[in-house]
Amino acid sequence: MPKFTSIEGLFNQAEQSVGPYTSGDENSSELIVFQPEQGIDITYKNPLVNNDSTKIVADRDGRIKLGTFTLNDRGFWEDANFNESAFKPYLTDDRKTADTYIVTDSNGDSIVYKRAEPPSSTYRYSIDALPFVTNPNDGDEIVRVDRYWDKKINSTEHYLATEGKINYYIYPRVESRVGLGNIDLFSPRGLKTASGGKNRFTVYAEGPEGTGYYLFKLNWGDGSSIEHTTEPKLLEGTTLLNHTYEKPGFYTISGVVYVSYKGEKIEAYERFETNILLNPSKNYEFDLYNYDTFANIGGISDISTLVKSTLNTIGVNPITKDTSDSSIELINGVNDFDKLELLNFINKISSDILSEEFFSFYQPYNLEIKNVSNSTIHNGFIDDKLFNTFKNNGLNNFDLATTKIYKGVKPMWEQLGFESDDSDIPTENIYWKNIIPSDYTFLNKSGITIEDGDNPISGSRTPRTLYKEVIIDQEDEQIWDDNYYYPNLPKLDIYGNFVEDINIENSYGIDTAPITDLEEADDNLILNVDLDQTDTDGIIDKTNFNRLEYVQDFKLSLDQDLRLSIEGLIIPDGIEKNKNEQAF
Repeated sequence: MPKFTSIEGLFNQAEQSVGPYTSGDENSSELIVFQPEQGIDITYKNPLVNNDSTKIVADRDGRIKLGTFTLNDRGFWEDANFNESAFKPYLTDDRKTADTYIVTDSNGDSIVYKRAEPPSSTYRYSIDALPFVTNPNDGDEIVRVDRYWDKKINSTEHYLATEGKINYYIYPRVESRVGLGNIDLFSPRGLKTASGGKNRFTVYAEGPEGTGYYLFKLNWGDGSSIEHTTEPKLLEGTTLLNHTYEKPGFYTISGVVYVSYKGEKIEAYERFETNILLNPSKNYEFDLYNYDTFANIGGISDISTLVKSTLNTIGVNPITKDTSDSSIELINGVNDFDKLELLNFINKISSDILSEEFFSFYQPYNLEIKNVSNSTIHNGFIDDKLFNTFKNNGLNNFDLATTKIYKGVKPMWEQLGFESDDSDIPTENIYWKNIIPSDYTFLNKSGITIEDGDNPISGSRTPRTLYKEVIIDQEDEQIWDDNYYYPNLPKLDIYGNFVEDINIENSYGIDTAPITDLEEADDNLILNVDLDQTDTDGIIDKTNFNRLEYVQDFKLSLDQDLRLSIEGLIIPDGIEKNKNEQAF
């Protein structure tokens, strides 16, 4: 895209938002529009050879179509002007409106038709728009937000087109309505100009007071108040709107542009919609495990509040996992971005939960998208390689002392601090994993037995009770049953005291073994979690390669705007700093 230099310059810089057709010509019966960066891959009838029909006959891309669309059916002005919350019109002056009536257009659809009177071309137009942000690190290059930007292939654009402030430039194109009023939206629609190529909005606004193209009932699509209702905004070539979005997602900006001469009459009007996609920024706080790669320590339990509340959202019984009441209709009003987040997470819990109707929704977003040169331009939103990531991986009540990841393989004998790989051979007695079972006691050592003591027939012991006597043969090797080796303990004397030293260094490794060394320096270390903090909010990766997040259990719900939200206050946990209390 070009650089942003002036608002007026946008008029000639902006490309037609949707279309023109990319395959076929004026003589073709059907025309193809292939704009995969916008989710558009359609075949439609060429009106020049199909009695003005512009009907779409094939749609091969199931994603939301991004861009600006002048609606085929403009609807009645009385409906557009009606304030549903106040049960009265927004504009209550005495202006007349253009004559309209319902017809069946050349596509066979019922639409509101406006007579082509008066004959002035001023009243025949379509609406286009440029929603964008700028790249301050590249001379304010324009980055459209009505595009699917992949976060790896187009990382710069992806992380600029995020939640926050966007600019919105509305401008006119020629009408392109044919036959009985249906619009030829995907054929070339030139800029609507006057006075030697100037923006028609600007030229007409220079007329008598009350003359111009006006923006009416602008809805940003995020639940915020509708703008320019009782006081429509006069549009000129220098008009640049902006809005701040609090959350990422798909949004539809909608409104009406009408034209009036001296404010006496609504001569013509067109409804329009602009579909945009705002990606989550790196600082966006709500992230439902939507990572391409990540390390998960501790897993997610099926009985966690997070999993149960997530499944309940789509009608799955959180206890029995019964799906008989599950339906995508339960989340119909949810922003499609949140739907993808939700279903992606559920597939990571278990890919067996979602039915075919859910698959049909997210499958178009699960595909690798290629352009006309067969180059990948988007890797998709959902990676099925990560399905079942959280299935049966929950852990409870465990201590964590160190967490490290290395490039390549770091054998266990080296991690434990042994001098050679002899301790890595399972058939060797000193194999590091040759550890006694948890139910072993000293009685599982040779030379240690329990016998019944002599019957206490005399003495002060009252009452007279039998007792057991531990017999220790201090001449025995005192080795563990079944040839277990660890823990390698000193021998016991007849009184139960350790009486010999053992070769600790060769048997157990060294005190600075990597597995317990909190200050290890290794060029192959790519993750080293620092838990020497006051609480979990301070956890960092000492290698500085990764951003770490400590995620607690929480309830997932939908807020009043049907956006995913977290219920409850998440308070960081404290961290045990006493090394004597650590897991190792």
